[in-house]
Amino acid sequence: GNINKAPYMHLHGYEYLVLADADEELPHDFVIKAVDAFGTDDNIAFVQAKHRCRVSQNNPFSTIFSTIIDAMWEFYQDYRNRFGTVCCLGHGVAIKVNALRQVAGFPDVVSEDLALTMITRRASRIGSFRDDIGALERFPESLAQYRQRFFRWTMADCQCLIKCVLPFLLEKEICWYEKLDIFVREVRM
Repeated sequence: GNINKAPYMHLHGYEYLVLADADEELPHDFVIKAVDAFGTDDNIAFVQAKHRCRVSQNNPFSTIFSTIIDAMWEFYQDYRNRFGTVCCLGHGVAIKVNALRQVAGFPDVVSEDLALTMITRRASRIGSFRDDIGALERFPESLAQYRQRFFRWTMADCQCLIKCVLPFLLEKEICWYEKLDIFVREVRM
């Protein structure tokens, strides 16, 4: 709701929108690097930064299991710049305001970031993953917190699969490997 109104109500005269989670730490030069990453390529709709988990040193659960998320950022994102679909992951991301306007804002689904990825790609725009722009995100401190987060992700992905993936898969202008990348991501749960 509220984020969807921002490009229309509060961003007149601005070219970029930066999204960050409340517990996220963006580097001091995030905006400079993100804007530079757009370069002169008008097809780039968003620039997604690489993340690392920020864990409490005295929390064994976070220390051990955060490596799963760190590995995802390290090995599962960069190849998408050439062989997949770079996903907007809703935080640590800079988005071109005109790209949001082109697709009428964020889709009305829980996983609006992934849905935005698909509709901007259907509009011939792409995302760019940058591993040279780093950010820190919090990792859950207990199994119960992690299960709650995973449940939220699963429910959001199921809704996105039902409402957004089929039109993406049927789009003729999108390469088969981009479609496969999104499909595998969405059915992984």
